[in-house]
Amino acid sequence: MSDIQLNATASVPKTFVYTPLAGTVLGLGTHTLYITFTSTDAVNYTEAYATALINVKEIPTITWSNFAYLVYGIALI
Repeated sequence: MSDIQLNATASVPKTFVYTPLAGTVLGLGTHTLYITFTSTDAVNYTEAYATALINVKEIPTITWSNFAYLVYGIALI
């Protein structure tokens, strides 16, 4: 996961903590993403929590062979 997926926002000064952390590679199956919102203004805001399910259906395998046959300038299609 990256900052593209972990993109919660709030209109007050805050921190978001995600579990699993950004950069975690999830295996096949269903995983729960946990997020904790903590405002720096503890007088007017309390901590909040949320969860979301992430379903990893397939992890692609990319293979490449015959590097010697690539010619600079030829489009790969």
